[in-house]
Amino acid sequence: MQLKSETVVQAYINRIREVQPLINSIIDERFEAALAEARTLDATIAKHLAEKGELDASLRNKPFLGVPYTGKDGLAIKGLRFSCGMPGRKNIRADEDSSIAKLWAEAGAIPLAMTNVPELLLW
Repeated sequence: MQLKSETVVQAYINRIREVQPLINSIIDERFEAALAEARTLDATIAKHLAEKGELDASLRNKPFLGVPYTGKDGLAIKGLRFSCGMPGRKNIRADEDSSIAKLWAEAGAIPLAMTNVPELLLW
C-alpha cells in the first residue's frame, strides 16, 4: 500500500482542527491550497510511475516530497500572515516566500499553516 500526499496532508489538517480549540496556536492557514498541491503532486507521481515505472531525478531528489509543515510567524510564506508576533502587524501578509520557505518548497515540502510566536520572537 502506498501513502498519498493528499492523505497525509488531510491527516495533518484534521489534527490541527482537532487541537486548535485547545492550544490556539494557528494564526493563519492555507489548507485548501495545500490539499490542491498534494493532489497535483500525487497525480504527477502516478503519471511518472505509470509511464516510466519509477520517479525521475527531479522528484527523487526532493527529500521532503509531499511532507506538510507549519511555519512560525517569523517565517514569510507568501499569502500568510507575517506579523512576527507584533500586534501592530497582525494584518500584514507576506507577499513572497522567505529564502527558507523557498528552500523547503524546492525540497518538496507543503506549507499548511502559520503558528503564533512571542512578540518579535524574543521570549
